[in-house]
Amino acid sequence: MYYRLFMILFFVISCGQKGTGEGKSLTFYKSPSFEGNYEIVFEPLNEDISGDFDAWGSLNVKNNIINVEIDVKKSPHDSLHHQNLYTVERCPDLRDDLNRDGIIDEQEVTKKVGLILVPIDGDLSEQMKGYDSHPQSNSVGAYKYQNSGSFFELLDDLLKIDTDEHDGFKKLINLFSLNLKKSVIIVFGVNPGTYLPDTINTNGHLPFHESFPIACGQLISRFD
Repeated sequence: MYYRLFMILFFVISCGQKGTGEGKSLTFYKSPSFEGNYEIVFEPLNEDISGDFDAWGSLNVKNNIINVEIDVKKSPHDSLHHQNLYTVERCPDLRDDLNRDGIIDEQEVTKKVGLILVPIDGDLSEQMKGYDSHPQSNSVGAYKYQNSGSFFELLDDLLKIDTDEHDGFKKLINLFSLNLKKSVIIVFGVNPGTYLPDTINTNGHLPFHESFPIACGQLISRFD
């Protein structure tokens, strides 16, 4: 199951070794280390429509386990929330509002952050396995999410060949193309009864209201 990832790790490590002429070797390239603790610092998006977003989150990778916790105190009520991780250095903002309607819609988000890398959903060990399971806020807009999975299995899945370039997801080119220190998590979804202007554009993969961006969280590395 993990043959592909093992061979990539072996290749990266072995190709980085160079003889010194004394029977020793120096390693110039090493497989990247993903272990670390990250706080997810959320900022609301589209407050005029979706309201304030108040949440705390963390993402931790240790001993081959990825663990994500998100505790939302305030979000659109009675709404299904998709949460996705993207490899990009900053969250989208009004600089990315291409049609100047004062709203950052899903298409504008995608042009800034790219396609989905890791859905923060019902199964963190694969891209698609848990994508039919997402948290839903209660009547006051609160919800809690917590899930863990094998990070090794996740990497193995992310390194597979992308067989559908139009499904809204992307794969890793190699291990070095994943940098958690330059990643964000974006939360989508408003109540189905919320009025949304006709200037809003979506990618067409989700129901209209489920695709509306409401918050973005930057991953901040912690040293604890």
